[in-house]
Amino acid sequence: TGQGGAATIRSWMSITTDVGVIAGFVGMLLDLGDHTDAMLSVTRAAGVLVSVGFSLRMLLATYRGTIHPVGGLGVSFFVLVIFFPVVHPWYVLWAVVPLAAWANRRFFRWAVVLYSAAFSFFVLPRGLALPPGTVLTIYVATVVTTLVVVALGWWVLRKARFVGLD
Repeated sequence: TGQGGAATIRSWMSITTDVGVIAGFVGMLLDLGDHTDAMLSVTRAAGVLVSVGFSLRMLLATYRGTIHPVGGLGVSFFVLVIFFPVVHPWYVLWAVVPLAAWANRRFFRWAVVLYSAAFSFFVLPRGLALPPGTVLTIYVATVVTTLVVVALGWWVLRKARFVGLD
């Protein structure tokens, strides 16, 4: 029973979970009843089937030599993570590591940098769930501290430059 725990989580990063929850909500708006759990089962199963199909496609492309095996692995992992029922931000690393060895384009590097920067703000270390007010206080304190340190550094450098002219 411990292995089925992930199915109880409604991960906001999972496309299949989002579609299932939205479909259940629309059903409730239309007075059809709460069928969210049934919709989650359907959309999550569809997502796993799409992932399996895409992985098979990458496997065949690797066999034919039209894609490098590391690239096929990275793309397959990426599609699997996108359509998996439960997604945490660090799951994307499953795809990023092989893709980093394969895709060396500037666009990919910038996409990884932007993803990493954005999720360093959205997800707290160790997955802590703090109240929004506490998180806001932490971010405001960080911004204020950074501004003070930059202003102090600028002031010290400016003073040092003027002292050096005498």
